[in-house]
Amino acid sequence: MIALATVIVVYSHAAAAPDLLILRGTFSWTPKRIEDGSMVTVNYAVANNGDTTADSFHVGLRVGDTIVARNLHTGLEPVHNQRGVLMWRAACTEATEWAVVADCDAEVTEADETNNTYTDEAFVCYIPPPPPNLRLDDIIIQKSGSQTDISADVAYTYALNVYADDARADNIRVRAGIVRGAVIYDHTFPTIPAGDWRRITFKYAMLVGLHTIYVEVDPENDIAETNEGDNRVTKRFNAAGPDGPAVAPDTSTSSHKAVVHTFNLKLKVTNKGDIDGKVFNRGGRIILRGMVIVKGDPKVGSAKVTANLIPPAPASDVRKEATMRIRPNSNIPFKLEWDLRNSGRHSITVSVIEVAGESNTRDNYLPSSDIIFDVKAPLGTAESPGSKK
Repeated sequence: MIALATVIVVYSHAAAAPDLLILRGTFSWTPKRIEDGSMVTVNYAVANNGDTTADSFHVGLRVGDTIVARNLHTGLEPVHNQRGVLMWRAACTEATEWAVVADCDAEVTEADETNNTYTDEAFVCYIPPPPPNLRLDDIIIQKSGSQTDISADVAYTYALNVYADDARADNIRVRAGIVRGAVIYDHTFPTIPAGDWRRITFKYAMLVGLHTIYVEVDPENDIAETNEGDNRVTKRFNAAGPDGPAVAPDTSTSSHKAVVHTFNLKLKVTNKGDIDGKVFNRGGRIILRGMVIVKGDPKVGSAKVTANLIPPAPASDVRKEATMRIRPNSNIPFKLEWDLRNSGRHSITVSVIEVAGESNTRDNYLPSSDIIFDVKAPLGTAESPGSKK
């Protein structure tokens, strides 16, 4: 007798399930260039390509690894889709991938869990490049010997470099001139590549006396920079005539080093109106009064005000100085005096010596033109036009 075996074959198939995804042709966003602070609006449609209805789920906007905005969908039948809008105020600190994710909280068991995310290579936050740092090096004269003692009425060539550190800079304006005097150079360079430099040269002939040349890059602060404190350098020059130097040599150095800005010194001459444009008698005395206005805490013990009386002929006793103790957030007065020994046109230049860390060194100088006045011989002297011989 032959025994017959019965073979039972069981056929199985995958259980029916929903399948959620973002439809490609429905995805869009505004603005097209997303920047930090932009109000971003994302349009999408989510579809169910599965065999069964999806219960409630969320569609989310993902930035990097974080869902930053969500929409609730209360259910979606097979072969149907629903439209939605996601909105978020962009907070961009780095270039990260953005995406729209169906079932972003994994609330639905799907037939395919790998197709929930949709993105676009242009769907990113724009991160601007870092700003440049524009800086200047020291002013030099193209001559041998001293870099501060020069001859009056000689047109020397002055030179220095402007640098663009960290990033490219465009439309870089450089201006130079005499402090409280004429502008002698004003030029715009179209571009300076990152890490590169451009040469600045100009010629100028000084009158007898002590003069300060300034050079400043981006004088109107049109270019955002990582450090605004190294955009200006100054250097003083002692221009001597045939009879020798008009004033003692000055060894002031440039002020281009980077510093932390915490305070400001501002110079104010309080009796300028009593001197400027007036006529005084030779043999008299001029008194200059003013104050140094301290904003913040310089964290230094003292500051120095210097002033120079520039007569029409060499004379002694032209430079005066006042050293004062610095106190935070205070007004510190000063007084300087000169004997008037020469007739003719005179001027006074005055400044407070720059201290490392100042937020605006332009306030260290008299904010308008030099104080200019005339000195005449007293009536009855040989120099007086009204005297009798």
